[in-house]
Amino acid sequence: MKWLWTSLALAIFSSLAMGQQIKVGGRLITDEGKPVPNTTVRIAGESAHTDGNGRFTIHLSSKSREGERVVITVQKNWIINQPLDGEWTLPATGQKNLQLLDVIVVPYGSKALWTAARIEKELNNRVKGFAVDDIIQELARKYGSTPEITKDAFNEWAKTQNNIGDAVKEQSRRVEAPEAVRVLGEAVSAYQRALSVLTRESRPQEWATTQHNLGYALQAQGALAKGPEAIRLLGESVAAYGQALSIRTREQLPWQWAITQNDLGNALQGQGTRAEGREARRLLGEAATAYTEALLVFTRENLPQDWAMTQHNLGSALHEQGTRADGTEAQRLLGEAVMAYRQALLVRTREQVPQQWAITQNNLGNALQAQGTKSETREAMRLFAEALSAYRQALLVFTREQRPHLWAMTKHNVGSALQEQGTRAEAPEARRLFGEAVATYREALLVWTRERMPQQWAMAQNNLARAYFNLQDWISAAASYENVLEVYPEFRAAYERARSLEQEVIYNYQRAFELNQSWLKRNPDDLAAIADFVETHFTTGGFDECARRIAPVLSDNRIEEKIKIPVRALEIANLIALNRSAEVPRGMKNLIDAVERQQIDFRVQSSFTGIQHFISENPQFTAKRDWLLQLFAALRAENRDAILKKLRAATENFTPSNAERVRRLANPPKELRLQGTGN
Repeated sequence: MKWLWTSLALAIFSSLAMGQQIKVGGRLITDEGKPVPNTTVRIAGESAHTDGNGRFTIHLSSKSREGERVVITVQKNWIINQPLDGEWTLPATGQKNLQLLDVIVVPYGSKALWTAARIEKELNNRVKGFAVDDIIQELARKYGSTPEITKDAFNEWAKTQNNIGDAVKEQSRRVEAPEAVRVLGEAVSAYQRALSVLTRESRPQEWATTQHNLGYALQAQGALAKGPEAIRLLGESVAAYGQALSIRTREQLPWQWAITQNDLGNALQGQGTRAEGREARRLLGEAATAYTEALLVFTRENLPQDWAMTQHNLGSALHEQGTRADGTEAQRLLGEAVMAYRQALLVRTREQVPQQWAITQNNLGNALQAQGTKSETREAMRLFAEALSAYRQALLVFTREQRPHLWAMTKHNVGSALQEQGTRAEAPEARRLFGEAVATYREALLVWTRERMPQQWAMAQNNLARAYFNLQDWISAAASYENVLEVYPEFRAAYERARSLEQEVIYNYQRAFELNQSWLKRNPDDLAAIADFVETHFTTGGFDECARRIAPVLSDNRIEEKIKIPVRALEIANLIALNRSAEVPRGMKNLIDAVERQQIDFRVQSSFTGIQHFISENPQFTAKRDWLLQLFAALRAENRDAILKKLRAATENFTPSNAERVRRLANPPKELRLQGTGN
């Protein structure tokens, strides 16, 4: 008799009378459903014989515990297929009404023993680098099978895994992230399982097809991922396509070679758009090369749809390259991108493939707009007009009712083209164009809501803010920049523009203070924001707190003098607000000394508009208003020497107020009081 490891799931009962002893009940049957009588079944050292119907009951030792891993064996020349190889975990003893489960066995050496579960387990257990043919020989000996039957079973399993990958990959197209990411992960796993059996030497074409499919699934995963994970997945995709191309050659398999070249281009383009600098340009250049290779097979005459698809993809790679280049090189690449998109549109017509036609029209508009931003005014205006025409063609298919997200995307692109036109036009044409841009962005925001599409909503809000700014609608511009911060609170440009508008233009000092405060909570070491916080304390009337914050800023060696100089001027205004005018001359000397240490071409970057408006409106400064305005105007002079000249003049013009003189007479310095007492 031969004892074999088996595994099964069985009914478990608890018996209080036996001191929590576990009783196991089950039925032993063949894969054809026939009972196996008079056969010993052993579990955790305890055994029982099956009756005429294959049924058995085993009382386990009281030492057995729920959750314990046990092994089940069966007498005679049997291998148990379900569950696999005798590894079983004892379930909770308190369960009731458990159904008796069948233990399925097959004869030693039977073809039926090669289930998917067994093949996968054996592959997982094999030593890394062990050749598939060698493991098949070893497993055939282990289970009494023939090498031919074993190899056929493994190949059939691999084919099934590839089919599973294809089915799951297709399913991913019908769901959205993050579900699509999970489903694509299942497809990747299935293809990898298939490749654990398929080899380039034994089944080269099936191996290459599975490598291609693996590359596609990894690429789709990478397109939905972010950051380093996206880069990793796309890199693995490129590697898988490269493997496929070692078999799929242009000479032997031209169509398969071309489709893999096209998809390789897509993966490289995905990498390139996520990279920076020279690396991005290299990857995008390799993508364009892969598409160009594919076009050697995909001709308009023989394979028009494949040709148009690859022309479109080539246009995208060239466009991405062009936006990262400068000068004549940028114009060349963007011009080639436009040409590739126009080639695609020769086949992608609205009548035959409306969706693809509209996508290419939108991308054509993007390439034309990018060309325009790098061109002289007259040429730029022509290119922007062509871009708008392409976008409006796309909107004939991308309607809000049927394609809301694509409609919103294209509307947003229309707004950007209108805004670019507006920046190059003259009034009143510029104002009209900016107004149309605002209206178009707001249309896109009907679909791109913060709740459903926060990233797109924030992008549109940022561009809307620019349009409002160009229209000098300061309040709306500030509100839109602040909307951007709701999604991207670390977006420095949006913070600086929102704070500047609130502080320097709208004079909503409290809101500027709140923005400053919120930014510093996230960026406590932002030295410029720390200095700005001194100013927003001043303009919200927090003079005592302003004074408390000035000293640390002026003593911080990390803060540049160009930032400290405006703070020194603010300190002087704050001294006057605190009725400490007697200290102003010392403050002026410190300010002048700091300016003297600067280069001759030094200019103060701060506008002081918000501070000057606050001083003009606040009765606290009535007595010294004109002098303070003169002080801050002096700091706006064109260079160091001009600033110094005006600061010295302001120093000569300064006189303490009457109230300050009275206070000084009533509280003379200590040394003067002592002299008076001596007389």
